[in-house]
Amino acid sequence: MRLLIIAIILSISISYSQNLSTGNFEISVRPEGESVILTNSAGESQTIKGILTSLTLPPGDYKITTAKPEFPTFSQPLKIIPERTTIVDFIYTGQSINCNVRISNIAKQGSVAQVNPILLRAKSETESPDEYEKRIMQIEKIIINAASEQNPENIAKVNDTKIANISKYDSKTSSFLIKIRDKESSITVPPNDAQAFYDNFFKATVTIYEKVDANSKEGVATLIINPINGAIYLIEDSKEKDTKKCCF
Repeated sequence: MRLLIIAIILSISISYSQNLSTGNFEISVRPEGESVILTNSAGESQTIKGILTSLTLPPGDYKITTAKPEFPTFSQPLKIIPERTTIVDFIYTGQSINCNVRISNIAKQGSVAQVNPILLRAKSETESPDEYEKRIMQIEKIIINAASEQNPENIAKVNDTKIANISKYDSKTSSFLIKIRDKESSITVPPNDAQAFYDNFFKATVTIYEKVDANSKEGVATLIINPINGAIYLIEDSKEKDTKKCCF
């Protein structure tokens, strides 16, 4: 039996190594706890369960299928493309199914745009501390991969900072202007979270990601955690000067 398992592992490793490049697959299945089945072109299947799953897969044709027996069979073809992310939002609603598939360029400079909004949601009562931390690590991995150009060691994390000041809420844009390390940036906060975030901004956890070389530091992104509900907000640093003015 052990020899058989080793042979299977070796054959899988060989098949993966034959692909010069891989693609990413990211799927959210809702409501939380529901599942779908992912099948490759060889007919090999795995059940995916949970609010969000990220996988690295060999390029090729796949499909996802409903796993709930009380639902009519639903099958959605997928294509995993080298150096791209196939993103799927799969939602069971009543007796119907909503499935949205899109392709994202994982090599694109612009890490905030690569993060699935589901990863940024508030911490739920059913989410364990380990699951929440894993979610933050997924976001961090996306930021670093998008900005590091295959050199993650060039990205530094700065944790010992706070929001210095905050503007009044702009209900038209659902945003605040905040100041961190003498730099003003806009942060989008949903209206339902705005007052609590405004009242407790000084408690927010702030992590800054910087691209560092021998002579300079270049901002990549800033990750901010709402101290009240654990929601995660991202600011993507821009080299362009922000002309928007604010009175704190």
